[in-house]
Formats: sequence, C-alpha cells, structure tokens
Amino acid sequence: MSRSRSYYLAAISLLILVAFAVRAVSLDAQSLWRDEVDALRFATVPWSEMLSTFTRPGWNGPLYFLLLRGWVTLTGTSEYAMRFFSLAFGVLCVPLVYALGHRLFNRSVGLIAALLVASSPYLTWYGQEVKMYTLVLALALLAVYAQKAGLHCVVGGKGWRWWAVQVVATSLAFYSHILAALLIPVQMLLYLTWWPQARRRWVGALASLACLTLPYLPLVDWQAPMVLQQRETGFYAYSLGEMAQILLNGWSLGILGWGLPWGAVLMGTLAVWGLMGSLFLPSPPPTSPPLRGDGEGEGRNRVALVIWLLTPFLAVWLISLRQPLFTDRYFIWTAPAFYLLVALGLASLWRFSGRGRWGPSRALSQTAVILLTGIILVSNGVNLWQQATIRIKSDFR
Repeated sequence: MSRSRSYYLAAISLLILVAFAVRAVSLDAQSLWRDEVDALRFATVPWSEMLSTFTRPGWNGPLYFLLLRGWVTLTGTSEYAMRFFSLAFGVLCVPLVYALGHRLFNRSVGLIAALLVASSPYLTWYGQEVKMYTLVLALALLAVYAQKAGLHCVVGGKGWRWWAVQVVATSLAFYSHILAALLIPVQMLLYLTWWPQARRRWVGALASLACLTLPYLPLVDWQAPMVLQQRETGFYAYSLGEMAQILLNGWSLGILGWGLPWGAVLMGTLAVWGLMGSLFLPSPPPTSPPLRGDGEGEGRNRVALVIWLLTPFLAVWLISLRQPLFTDRYFIWTAPAFYLLVALGLASLWRFSGRGRWGPSRALSQTAVILLTGIILVSNGVNLWQQATIRIKSDFR
C-alpha cells in the first residue's frame, strides 16, 4: 500500500469515528416524536399485518419497519437503542460517499465530501431519528456507486456483480421509502450521461434496468394512479423557489439554521463552482497524469451529480402541482450530490490559479480553501451543538 493511500485510509477512518461521535453523543437529547412512536408501533404489529404492508396501497417504508422489528428484538425499545439503528446507516454513508467521490473524481474530492457528510447537522439530525431516512440514503449511495462501477468493470464477468448490487440496493430502497422509486429515472438518465461507457456495457446496463422493474411491480399498481389524481395530502404547496431554498438551507446549516443566510450562500456558491469551476482551471501540463475523473469524463460526472440532484426535485414539484408532496427529508438521498458538488468546488479551488496577470496565486487559492473549510466546520459545529442542546421536539417523556 502506497504512503498516499495509507494517509487517505487513516483520514477516512478518522472521519468515520467523528461521524459516529457527533451522532452518538446526543442521540437521545431529543424526545421521541410522533412519527418515531408510530415507527415503533408499525414495527411491532402482528406478522401477518406486517407482511401485508409490502403491497398495501399508501404504505410507506415496509422494509424499514421489518428491519426495525428485528433490531428492537435484539436491543430493546429505549430511545438510544432504537435510534442507534439509524445512526449506523448514517455513519456508513461516510465511507460510501468517499468511495463514490473517489470513483467519480479523485480521493481528495471523496475525502472532502466525507468530511461534509460526517459533520453535516442535517444528516446528523436524521441519523438520530427512528425513521428510514439514513437507510434510504445509504442504499442510494450504494446503488449509484454500483452503477458506475459496473460500467467501468473491465474484468470479464465481474461487472455482473456490480449490476446485482445496483439492482438489490435500488430494490431495497423502493421498499424503504416511497420516493426512492425516483431512483429509476435517475439511473436511466445516468446511463445516458455515461453513454460512452454504457454503450460498451449495454447488455449489463439494459439487464439491470429491466431487473429493477420486477421488484417495483407490486408498488406501481397503486403508486401510479395515486400520482395522477388530485387530492389533499396535508403538505403545504411550496413554489419551486421555496422548495430549493428549504433544501439549500437544510443541507447547508441543519434544522435550526444558525448562520443564515450567508452559510447557505457559501455552500451554494461552492456547489456552483464545483459544477462550473473546471472552465477556469488551467490545463495541466502534457506530462501530468490525469485525475481519475478527468480520464473517465469528469464533465459527464459533474452532469451526473446535477441529474441526481434535480430529477427527483423536479418530479416532485410537478406532482405537487396537483397534490403537494414536498417535505425536505424525503430528498435526503439526493443530498450526497450536493455535498459532492461542494467538495468538488473546494478541490477545484485548491488547484485554481488565475490565468494572466491578474489571477490569484495558487497559494492564495489554497489559503482561501482552508479558510472556507474552517468556516463550514465552525458553522456545522455550532448547529450541531444547538440541535443537541435546544429542545426542538415536543417532550413526551
């Protein structure tokens, strides 16, 4: 193992410990709220009733409740024990986002994204709830990683293993949250974005998409008619701009939003720079080895993140024109695309040196990255502390 790889392995191991610590230290700081109590109730119904929920119209997340049933049987029903189940999947997202960032771009982007996920007040909050959100997040990360890995597996036969992982992870996500069904159009668009690779692996790509439809058939029978009808849902009818602002504020600053609006402006600007910054980067010397992402179509990978981010967002907005469905936590599985864009923005800025006489020096750019990263971590720390010490949920203890 090279020294550089050892450093990254040590760094990601440290971030996993940090993610665990920030979630575990305040895991039971808030009282269980109504949805969490309902989750326990759904997880402890008779077996016949539980199994029927997998095809019952309108039922959301039957797989999560089945898994939670096994978990509480082993650990009990205390607040800490039940929430630890979500904590485990939340921590798992740290190495998963690192692996995806590494595959799409390079280790630096993956490591920065892992830092953002580990310290995210938003992801920490939902990693401390007896709900399915971190499970869906981990499954979505695994599905997208497996899709990309399958396209680039050149060893005979091994690509099928990644297709199988993709199908299983996506199928499990279907039964963990109703909106995870939007992973299907996301993955279809990702295949088109990665077409140079997908064309060479078209058999596996087509087979994986075909297999995804089979586990979804029991759900589409009631989900499709429900989407097309106009009805009252109990959700507020947000505009497109309001939806975007809520997601940006939450992903940037967490539940309480200390640091608004500038913290959200900073994260949003870095995400835009992550998407567009390559236009301003100087071309590497001809003898320089390309970054992993450069060699595999870094521009396409940037577009892939935008597709992952916007496809579910626009789909829910269109559905909400007839029946409002928007609530920010339903989009938690698209948050990694945002954090990867922010990480890409910081990594691009680190390599940035202006062209011409008036451009900033490399040293100035790197100093700016250190300063901006410090600001983000301070903001995350304050929001994590507030979420742990301020009573936000009604106390039913």
